[in-house]
Amino acid sequence: MKKIRFVSCSVAVLILVFFQVALAETGAEVPNLDLITIEGQPWRLSDYKGRVVLINFFATWCGPCRKEVPDLVNLHNNLRSKGFSAVGLAVGSDPEGVAKFAAKYGINYPVAMYGKDEVEKYGTVSAVPTTFLVDRQGMIAGGAEGLLDKDSLEKKILELLGRPDGGQ
Repeated sequence: MKKIRFVSCSVAVLILVFFQVALAETGAEVPNLDLITIEGQPWRLSDYKGRVVLINFFATWCGPCRKEVPDLVNLHNNLRSKGFSAVGLAVGSDPEGVAKFAAKYGINYPVAMYGKDEVEKYGTVSAVPTTFLVDRQGMIAGGAEGLLDKDSLEKKILELLGRPDGGQ
């Protein structure tokens, strides 16, 4: 079992060409992600221009991912009326498992699969969870690999929401 988890984690680590560069370069423009949610609805980052967007790459088998979901749900609930949106991008997971995961954890923001086609278009992430904040102008305002500290994240989101330039 430990070998399977190690292999799964290794695969996830292999799943950030563009995003790795973007993580290192706050202020880089984010590509227009054009995805399909687990409900079959289109989701485009360009539709969220003017909003602060949190993009969270996660996997259903990832312990830190499961731990941070309730915080992301709360942030989405508390800040969406102020111009904040979140989206979850599932890597290394099957759609049925992701739908069950979303229901179990009460995820109330869009969730889309981030699979082979998306990796070819946008690049890979090197670890899960990986999270990016996109400012109102569509530029990367920050990013982190690993479990997020809710208070620090909320402070950064509120800072971006309060700036008329969206963080630039």
